[in-house]
Amino acid sequence: MWSDIRQAVLSNWPPSRRPFLEHHRLSRYLSAIVASGEEQMVKPDPALFRRAVERLDATPERTVCIGNDAEA
Repeated sequence: MWSDIRQAVLSNWPPSRRPFLEHHRLSRYLSAIVASGEEQMVKPDPALFRRAVERLDATPERTVCIGNDAEA
């Protein structure tokens, strides 16, 4: 059951965060990493969220976003 759940990081991060996740072997648990510094847009831009959903090969209706900043 859990293997069917895809996870992503969607964050207002600089491009340097991806190597951090890879170095600490955390990226292996993620199906996508969407960092604002790589995408040239920041949360709460809806386009950034759409990119994360697309990279997860999901739909908005079947996606849950868990965040730590209500405004972003």
